[in-house]
Amino acid sequence: MTLTLRDLLHETLGTPGVLAGVAAGAGLSWLLATPQIAVASAVAFAVSETLDSVLYAVLRRGSRLRAVLGSNLLGMIVDSLLFVPLAFGSFAAVPGQVAGKTAATVVTLPLLWVASRSRCRAVPR
Repeated sequence: MTLTLRDLLHETLGTPGVLAGVAAGAGLSWLLATPQIAVASAVAFAVSETLDSVLYAVLRRGSRLRAVLGSNLLGMIVDSLLFVPLAFGSFAAVPGQVAGKTAATVVTLPLLWVASRSRCRAVPR
C-alpha cells in the first residue's frame, strides 16, 4: 500500500515531496530494524520507490489508475527482488512478497477509482 500512498503523495506534493518521502522511509527503516533488514529495506525502498515515481510521472499524463497500476507493478517487483535476497540471503520469498503487494494494489485501485470519480463531480466545469 506504500506504493499507492506514494502515488497520492506525487499527486499532492509532486516529485520533491516524493523524494522527501523516500528519504524519510529509508531513514525509518534504518531506525526501526536490525542492521541487515535496515540496509535491505533502505536499498529496496529507495530504488523501487524512485523507479515507481518516475514511471508514475510518465504514465500519469494519461489515466491515474493506469499510472498507479503500472508504477506499482514495477515498484513491487523491484522492491521484492532487492529486499528479499538482501535481507534473507535467498529469493525463496519473492513470489509471496509480489503476491502480497499485488493484493494490496488490487484493494487500493477501487478506492482510488471512487476518489477520482468523487473529485471529478466536486469540481465545477
